[in-house]
Amino acid sequence: MERIVVGMDGSARAANALRWAVEEGSVRQLPVVAVLCWSMLDQHHVGDSVEFDPNYSEQHAVEALDAFVTSAVGPDAAGAVEREVVCERRGAGLLAAAAGEALLVLGSRGLGGFRGLLMGSVSQQCLHHAPCPVAIVRPLDPDRWVDRRIVVGLDGSANSRQALDWALDEARARGCAIEVVHTWAQPYAYGYPTPVPLDPAPVEARAREMVERCVDDADTTGLAGPVEVIVTSGGSPAAALLVRAEAADLVVVGARGVGGFRGLLLGSLAHQVAVHAPCPAVVVPPAGLEP
Repeated sequence: MERIVVGMDGSARAANALRWAVEEGSVRQLPVVAVLCWSMLDQHHVGDSVEFDPNYSEQHAVEALDAFVTSAVGPDAAGAVEREVVCERRGAGLLAAAAGEALLVLGSRGLGGFRGLLMGSVSQQCLHHAPCPVAIVRPLDPDRWVDRRIVVGLDGSANSRQALDWALDEARARGCAIEVVHTWAQPYAYGYPTPVPLDPAPVEARAREMVERCVDDADTTGLAGPVEVIVTSGGSPAAALLVRAEAADLVVVGARGVGGFRGLLLGSLAHQVAVHAPCPAVVVPPAGLEP
């Protein structure tokens, strides 16, 4: 059975990611495994302090992971969380652990990140190379209002349709609403520095037709309600998604969409959403991506 893999580093953000993963595991009926990667080339983290111990061993790592998992989710929930200690640098170790699994869950920034940096280097590496969907979980305002809704970005590309399929499966499991968001822009003509002035109605109609065709082609059975289609014009697609995600449970995007450069593993839309989303964000890789 596929599992939900959670990257551990002893930080408060990792504890938050683990709590979200345990809830997700309950929703999706999937086991959760907490993975701690350690290496003598890394500093070792205990709580919010940083220590370097040349005698650090795998047994120390196992004990630290057990204590951290219990502290993060409580003794009852901790009993259902599998643990794995990997002797490898964090990015490479997590990518290897995620191979063949359902989901990789990471905190927005772990220990060792620069102040003000919203996403750490490990998260960046995993987003670019993970062979499975990656969830970036950041601490949420406890007073934040959530309306039980999943928002997914769709541009018609194969990868965005894979993201739609993932979001539909998640909505079925959670029993919540799903909203498909697409942003269109006025087309440019060669030699003109500004958009060609066109009647927006036909352009928007074609955009909506494309989105509705993608939804019709997807499996929408078993949902709590009809799929809501939101088509917006102008502006940044990422900005439109972030606005719609303000009160959402989850925002989902494909790693690469229309217009992505060949060989680019993570598009600008996915990066912006992962960094700035006001809720947990899931980035779905193209099918067949190898770690």
